[in-house]
Amino acid sequence: MFGATSSPGVQPKKNKVCPGCNVKMGFYANKRTCDRCGTIYHRECLDARATMISGKSATLLFPNQHDKIIQRARQYKIDRLPFKDARVYHEGQAKVMAMPESEVLQDYKERLCPNCAEEVRRTAPQIGRNLELARRYEEAAMIFDDLGMFEDSGRIRELMTRPRSTVERERVEKEKIVERQVVRIKCRYCGALNDDIRRTCESCGANL
Repeated sequence: MFGATSSPGVQPKKNKVCPGCNVKMGFYANKRTCDRCGTIYHRECLDARATMISGKSATLLFPNQHDKIIQRARQYKIDRLPFKDARVYHEGQAKVMAMPESEVLQDYKERLCPNCAEEVRRTAPQIGRNLELARRYEEAAMIFDDLGMFEDSGRIRELMTRPRSTVERERVEKEKIVERQVVRIKCRYCGALNDDIRRTCESCGANL
């Protein structure tokens, strides 16, 4: 395969020198792009140096790229469908497009180049603290694990195993009841209902 293999929603950069080996990339070189910044590498250079994070971690770390991550995750599943039988392929494609986001993100990984991974490691502690304050401990630990920040993930898991006081248990039970209330935001353009954590309409893509 020649040229740069880019992911949906990622605009490849026009760098001609691979940042991994500092060697100029010829036209016929086997290339691959970072899923976040679009920097082009030799495929073997990026595969050797990339940090792979789960799709769920990616949506938490890059909320402004949520829709693009979901698009890439759907395309990842579609690319792995059997294509010899056109009918089976189109049925599988329709099934993937109808999947809920949680199912789409299963088994999907985002590839980060060394520069992006280092940048994310600088912002991850603040994101982790926000999740910790919201008592979303499992998500915080998952982010730290994916980025190799095992000291932070160990601290979070220690919090998860600590026994709770009677007051704490009562407060958590109250929060669980409140969490059952689902808030939906109506798009002013198409009228579709969206989760309150979304920034763009899932139906038409407009800003909420």
